[in-house]
Amino acid sequence: MKRREFLGAPAALLGLGLVGGLSSAAQAADAVAEKFVVLRLAGSGGEAEITGAWQESWTQVAANLRRAKVTVHGLVQARVSSLGAVDVESAFFGSGSSVNMALVYATADQGQRSGSGPIAFYVQAPSFGGFVLTPGGAKRKTGVPSSISLGEARSGQLTPGRYVILHSTGKRFSASDYLWSGNDDRPLMRRDGRAIDADYLIFDLEPA
Repeated sequence: MKRREFLGAPAALLGLGLVGGLSSAAQAADAVAEKFVVLRLAGSGGEAEITGAWQESWTQVAANLRRAKVTVHGLVQARVSSLGAVDVESAFFGSGSSVNMALVYATADQGQRSGSGPIAFYVQAPSFGGFVLTPGGAKRKTGVPSSISLGEARSGQLTPGRYVILHSTGKRFSASDYLWSGNDDRPLMRRDGRAIDADYLIFDLEPA
């Protein structure tokens, strides 16, 4: 695990909510960061039957986990990978103005073996900030890390369930376009039958 003080942190880490505002330089850097959408499988936390729908917003489900087990299952690449090589780190709020980062998953460019497999770890609310995805390979020098926050905004408590972090490629997006495939290894499918054209990370949150 490595510690990053805010003065030296990538601009995208500022989006984790630990500072009041972004400088103009940080805003400019964040503007070129990759964009992602977090989806949760409705009913996957046991609050209802799984109907096959994915939720982009799940405020109707109470966040009730102060301690959780996070299992990162892996990154599913599209036929033509939209991300390429990427490092996935978990972010934890440290003392003062620091963020602790731990690499939990890495994937290589399409067609190359990365060696990463499923990994599980335990987190405590509200110190768990979510994930930071950093471009790897040839994009490492030019890509900007992107922060994906998790947890209820006021308490930081987490909502159990099956999640995906879907790379947003700039096209019109609606969660209603996606269904649960029934396949744990590739849980996303499009309602219209077309192939998923963007990469996505699969992970679970469960009580610990």
